[in-house]
Amino acid sequence: AQSAFAGFVGREVFPGPEVQTDEELDGYILETVHSANALVGTCRMGREGDPQAVCDPEMRVLGV
Repeated sequence: AQSAFAGFVGREVFPGPEVQTDEELDGYILETVHSANALVGTCRMGREGDPQAVCDPEMRVLGV
């Protein structure tokens, strides 16, 4: 870790210190990979009067 982050760094959580080789890392990925935490999407950008727009051209959410 960089020295500026030294106070924030704890122990390794995932995949864990026992995973050391490329083969072990490949195995860990094959056993645990999923997309549940990486769901993304898009939204329509437009002006305030556009009923389909979610954000304006400055990326501010409309109606908030």
